[in-house]
Amino acid sequence: MRKAHAMAEHVMHQREYELQELRKQQKLKMEEMARNKCWTCDRPECDHRVFYNQRRFQAHVQVHIDEDRKEWEEEAIRGEAKKVRQVKEANFINGLRKKRREADAAAERRAKAVEAVKKK
Repeated sequence: MRKAHAMAEHVMHQREYELQELRKQQKLKMEEMARNKCWTCDRPECDHRVFYNQRRFQAHVQVHIDEDRKEWEEEAIRGEAKKVRQVKEANFINGLRKKRREADAAAERRAKAVEAVKKK
């Protein structure tokens, strides 16, 4: 359980780092944009759409950022659910193994008891 929790924290820290890097890139791009007259969206789904108004371009980029953030959050939730499922599966398998060991031990005790009765 601790390992799964540690991995989830690692993923969250990695996402935070990615967001920081994205913000740095955005800041550099904003500085470059201040010098430009037209701006182009680099996303393939936008097919290099050109903007002649900086505010419209910024609003457009914010939409992409919001979509990415939502996707990352959904991915983190799916990953957490997968880890919880793996922990539950491991606990279930360990429970089965324990019951098998107990059943085997009980069978051995019965066999020894039967042998002891036969010897008398």
